[in-house]
Amino acid sequence: MPALRRAGIGTILVLALFLCPVQPHADTEVPLFSVQRPVCEIDGSSTAEWRSIIFRVRQRDADTASVCVATQNDTTGLIGLAFASLALQKMESAGTYRSIFLGRLIDYEWLSGHLATHAANDPDWSTAAGTTTTGERAEAYVQRALAQRSILDPIDEALKPYGYRSRGFSCEKAMVSGPDTKPFQPAWVAADKRLPFDALCHLTIETMP
Repeated sequence: MPALRRAGIGTILVLALFLCPVQPHADTEVPLFSVQRPVCEIDGSSTAEWRSIIFRVRQRDADTASVCVATQNDTTGLIGLAFASLALQKMESAGTYRSIFLGRLIDYEWLSGHLATHAANDPDWSTAAGTTTTGERAEAYVQRALAQRSILDPIDEALKPYGYRSRGFSCEKAMVSGPDTKPFQPAWVAADKRLPFDALCHLTIETMP
């Protein structure tokens, strides 16, 4: 498997990014920002119809495994950038947002790494079978594993200036490591264990009381 390369975004994203054109993916989507990185592009948009902010991470080289959003600060920086762009475009009052679509966890090293590490040390997860020991669905397990204050508290700090707080994660299409996924497994997944490491996830949010 190709070596993973870090591509940290950093905690400060310049306002010039607001001027970068972003192609909306639906008639109801409004472009917010575009971040250009050496190994990837990150586009942000919003849709009032679904009350959602959307992040799309695109790898420049589909044949190379690269880390685009490496750290917690990278992610909170994107969240802050999205809401600052909404304010700049005077769209923050267009409706109450209910979620931030992150996309694939594998594009967020700190989240995917947390998930795999948590499962590797959790008696509720069988590293031999690649399933929960309780019969819980893998997607529900992913949501529960990510619902840790160490993950949500920094996100809440990024949301607080805009009057929001996190409620947790909503995930689907969880992926568990194994022979079929070995070519795509990141470095933080142990080769000799079957662990959850990827899923499509929304961060669910709500307005603060």
